[in-house]
Amino acid sequence: MTQNATQSPSRDTAAHGFHRSFAVIACLVAVAVFLISIAIIFAGWGGHDPATALIVVQGDPSVTDAVVTLFRPNDRGDDEKFLEAKITDADDYRLRFHVPPGPYRVNVLLGDKRLLKQEVIANDRGEVPYITILMHPPTRPSI
Repeated sequence: MTQNATQSPSRDTAAHGFHRSFAVIACLVAVAVFLISIAIIFAGWGGHDPATALIVVQGDPSVTDAVVTLFRPNDRGDDEKFLEAKITDADDYRLRFHVPPGPYRVNVLLGDKRLLKQEVIANDRGEVPYITILMHPPTRPSI
């Protein structure tokens, strides 16, 4: 019996210790990845104003595939591209831009032709800038 007490640990015990160490390291790595992900998300949200205002651009089938671009003034006094989308029938020819309150310039291009260049002020008091774009203005019925 004394012979068993002086033997070195078996391979099973060494393998068990390795698996335990690996599990602990894997858990620590998972926690680190989680914390880094949360920090990145928080930094992204913290650097932006909340999008509490709305700008609506309404078209019709004649302006399908027109590109609507919102520009916002930056600190240097220039306009920087803020958002861009195409008018399609999938959205009923209506685009809704949820934006932070402030001034914007709305440009609408269909191919090389500029259909609209308009300044709007988006606010969060319930007043929604609603812009209608028509290639062919509606005609009055003849009497």
